[in-house]
Order: sequence, then C-alpha cells, then structure tokens
Amino acid sequence: MRIFTSKKATFIDGILQGLSPNESAKSAGYKHPRQTAYRLMQDEQVIFYLRKKGYAGELKAESKPHVKGFVDIKYIMQNEDNPLELLLF
Repeated sequence: MRIFTSKKATFIDGILQGLSPNESAKSAGYKHPRQTAYRLMQDEQVIFYLRKKGYAGELKAESKPHVKGFVDIKYIMQNEDNPLELLLF
C-alpha cells in the first residue's frame, strides 16, 4: 500500500476546491501532473478521502473499506486519522 503523503493531501484539497485533477496535481507540485492525476484518481486512499469529504464527482475505482458486512480494520488503520471515527458511524 502506498503511503499517504502531504502531496496527496494537497491534491485532494485541490479537487475539493473545484480544480481539475490535472490542475490539482500541478498545484501539489507533482513532476508529471497529467500522468500523476490519472494515477491518483484511481488510488484507493485518494478515493477514500474524497468520498469521506463528500466529493460527488466521478471516481474510477471502488474503495473497499467494508467486506461482506465486516469492517477491514487493517484498511481503516492505514487510511484514517482516527479509526474509531469510522467505527462509530
């Protein structure tokens, strides 16, 4: 699993502010914004945080924090600042 970096956080903030994925990757400081934007819009961590923040745009891949009714604790621990928050939904 990839590490959640500050560049990813900046990319997500840009998307949530209404920038296109390419513009958001460029403002986050990625070297190849077009290729990186495509990859990040399919990244499970990015999808997870965009959905959590209420992003209504189209996302390519499906995030899978729940599997057949059970919570995948390992996934939550790697993708959530406060894992207890997700369990209390």
